[in-house]
Amino acid sequence: MCRKHKLPNRRQNEFHGVVEPTRLTSNSLLYLVKRYRLPREKVITLDPSLSLEERTLLLDLAYQTVKATAEGSPTPQITLDELPDHLCRPTATFVTITSKGALRGCLGTTKAQQALPLDVIHRASLAASCDPRFPAITAEEIPFLEIEISVLSTSQPLLFSSPEQLLMKLHPGEDGVIITQGMQRATFLPQVWERVSEPQTFIELLCQKASLHRDAWRTEKISIETYQVESFHREPDSVPRI
Repeated sequence: MCRKHKLPNRRQNEFHGVVEPTRLTSNSLLYLVKRYRLPREKVITLDPSLSLEERTLLLDLAYQTVKATAEGSPTPQITLDELPDHLCRPTATFVTITSKGALRGCLGTTKAQQALPLDVIHRASLAASCDPRFPAITAEEIPFLEIEISVLSTSQPLLFSSPEQLLMKLHPGEDGVIITQGMQRATFLPQVWERVSEPQTFIELLCQKASLHRDAWRTEKISIETYQVESFHREPDSVPRI
């Protein structure tokens, strides 16, 4: 089991409040499946490693964090010593927030830095308030927010000898991709393949995201890494519960 941890706040030294791991019964599982629409994966390219209870816990942590951040309230604090060891291992995550189908925030990391629940809390807070593309989420938006968590595998270098071979080695719909050139670095989650299904366009847009020339993958020395994700999501509160 893990030791107790406190996640530092960007503005304070510690979070306040407690979110305890939920002990679920067979009856409550049925309720949670209906409430959270679990399991529903837009893209899952890892063998699922998290149980329904663990996904529910992480989604609730993300939701409570987004809500608290929007309301200016203390964000959750969680004790890890009662959780299974695999939840306590450093894990990289992204938290994606959408509202009525439109992106409202998406931030994360490709480098495992802290225990999975702590990383989810951290990324959810940042996605709700610090994505430079969007204004901070407001309390009025909370009922309409869909929250998705992506748990990343360890990235692996993708070796290629030509631009053409790079395109051939990519697996649309499965690979998250990281591009690096010097200090320039960017990633697309596997979910991006849903909107950009052609590998060449995918890589060109990723180059632009990294502030590189659109054709840098053809003409310059770059490094590519790939990873997979396990993703799951929480429906907005505005969606009727069956």
